[in-house]
Amino acid sequence: MSRSDATPFPEVPAAARQAMDAAAALAATDPAAAAALLWPLLGQPGLHAQSLVLLIDLCRRHGDPRTAAVLADRAARLAPKSGRARTLAAMALREAGRPEAALGHALAALALTPDDLAAMVAVVTAALAAGRPLAGLDAAVALCRPPSQPEGLRLAVGLLDAVTGGAPWGVVWTTETTLAGCVRHAGPEPAEVVLLADGAVIGRTLADTALPGLAPLGGFSLTPPAGWLDGTLVDVVLAKSNTPLFGSPAPLPQARTAPPLAAPVPPGPDTAVAAPRVSPQALAHLGGWLRQAACSPQSPPPLPDDCLGAAMAEARSLLAARAAALEADQTAAGKDEEDDDHA
Repeated sequence: MSRSDATPFPEVPAAARQAMDAAAALAATDPAAAAALLWPLLGQPGLHAQSLVLLIDLCRRHGDPRTAAVLADRAARLAPKSGRARTLAAMALREAGRPEAALGHALAALALTPDDLAAMVAVVTAALAAGRPLAGLDAAVALCRPPSQPEGLRLAVGLLDAVTGGAPWGVVWTTETTLAGCVRHAGPEPAEVVLLADGAVIGRTLADTALPGLAPLGGFSLTPPAGWLDGTLVDVVLAKSNTPLFGSPAPLPQARTAPPLAAPVPPGPDTAVAAPRVSPQALAHLGGWLRQAACSPQSPPPLPDDCLGAAMAEARSLLAARAAALEADQTAAGKDEEDDDHA
């Protein structure tokens, strides 16, 4: 029966646990003694998987990739739903010269544990070793996002360079308040990034934040302008080539705070209550919602909160006025036709 990472282990005899602890302590200084303690534990319920993991690591670090691959393959078969087992299998099989098999295990590991950095690294390294960089594209893009590690980021850069053939590229992602990303540029000057909505430029910035140890890679952070519906998909491109960044189109941040819909006007004793003043941002949000609703009329997005109340009342008033004007135009046109007929 297969096991997952969350499956509880049965109670382990004290002697077996002591042997496991001793092997773990000896692994760094006396790998041969550690391995001698671990092999008998492979059949021990509750310690089998731990023994496999430690033996795989010992074999990988001490020049026995073939044995590591056999053990890792066994671990993955015993625990096919374990992301850790699949990741170990991918690493060991790649080091044993079996990149295609490694890539299969790595992709399975990433599907099981999509936020695991080790699984992402396993996918990228296996994809590069197999000569199939496109298979590792999603993992490489994810490794560019924080929190990442220098080694993972270096691998991601190598894979994305392979995918793009060395041409400039960039990655964009959405944070709570901004659009952030990084750009791989060829020249000495930082690359410019442009934000587009409905084909119009609504923002631009330079990818000029230095990333330690990766000189050709520059970071950027762009706060979208007010007046756009949160979650709206926008295009993020390199200004020089109009090349979309990986991750584009990207959704605008959801956590931006809209200004008050209307400024309150206190009524006086002899004055009527003034109509609430609708903010330009609320009207812009309503316009964005209408554009999105036009693209998917059968399932329009939820109407933003600041489009309710006064904004909706004003929209209804404008639509009613427009409808009345159209009706008047049609009536006038019909009357003109009647006059022409009589003439």
